[in-house]
Amino acid sequence: MINDNTITGAGTQTVTVKTGGLFRTGNNEGFHGFMATFTNNSSLHQNIENVVLEVGSTVEYMKTGVTPNQNITNTVPYQNLILSGTGIKTAPSGILVINGDLLKTGASTFSHNNGNVLFSNATAIQSFTNSGSTSFSFYDLTNRNTFGTGLNIANNLGIANALTLSDNSKINLAAGDITLLSGVTTTSRVAPIP
Repeated sequence: MINDNTITGAGTQTVTVKTGGLFRTGNNEGFHGFMATFTNNSSLHQNIENVVLEVGSTVEYMKTGVTPNQNITNTVPYQNLILSGTGIKTAPSGILVINGDLLKTGASTFSHNNGNVLFSNATAIQSFTNSGSTSFSFYDLTNRNTFGTGLNIANNLGIANALTLSDNSKINLAAGDITLLSGVTTTSRVAPIP
């Protein structure tokens, strides 16, 4: 677990999270890609050039305490991603790629930051699970899972802007519902299905 320091290096370095491995980050700037300052840093400094998250590996954003907020980084596609602890876990405004499962636990809150969460896998089923005490709302959710039952929705979720389904993708409302969250100035929708 990296809580308030950062792994740095010089030259060419590789950090690998092996299959079955768990990397727990408690840094305010998340997992990877931030140039450390006195008060802000990611677990892996931006000068770590090669980050390998093997199939079946997990990164957990678990910060708690007086300043529990964390930014979720998107420099590499995640395999399994866990959001735990407390505070606000803020997604990047771009695309956050998840090739495995997304699990939220505890009292943490997910802030979508008008970004797109992309579930993508052609060889394994993926799951969205929110066992935490707060609701979960995406801005854009894109599903590219084409394997088996596809993306399994284990708990309710909301979508503020668009649900996009790629060619041959599948969503299984296993035990949860998807709610489109239109507002005064926005209309949530399902994007045209190819």
